[in-house]
Amino acid sequence: MSSFYGCHGITSGSGGGGVSDYNQLSNTPIKNLIGTETSPVDLSALSYGRYNVAGSYVTTTNGEVITLTEQRVFSVYNDSVTNEKVVYYESMQNGEIVYTYITYAEDGTATVEDKVLVSTAYIDDVLTLNEYF
Repeated sequence: MSSFYGCHGITSGSGGGGVSDYNQLSNTPIKNLIGTETSPVDLSALSYGRYNVAGSYVTTTNGEVITLTEQRVFSVYNDSVTNEKVVYYESMQNGEIVYTYITYAEDGTATVEDKVLVSTAYIDDVLTLNEYF
C-alpha cells in the first residue's frame, strides 16, 4: 500500500493542532477503503462520492470477491435518467483504456458493462500520424 493510507508519525500540519491523518478529515474529496478476502468492500453499499479502494471488493453483497493488485478509484453517482445507482472505474485492459460501469437496479441486481474509451487501434493510428509531422 502507498503512504497515502496513513501519515503516521506526523503530529500536526503547519505548527497548529488538528488532524494529520487524511482518513480522519471531516471533508475528504476521496475516501480511502481497504477490503480483505474475508471482509471486502461492498460497492453496492457505497453512498455517492469517490473512493480509493485497495485490497478486495464485491459488486453485490453475495458477489464474487475480487482482489485488486493495485489501488483503484471508484466513482458512485445516481443516473438522472434511469434513477439507478452507478459505480464506475477506469482501467487498462489489453492496452486499451476501459471504463467499467456497474449499474444497480431497484431490486439490488447489478449489471456490469465495459466501454472502451481509447482502443489500441486508435493509439496506433495516432502514432502513425505522428511519423508524418
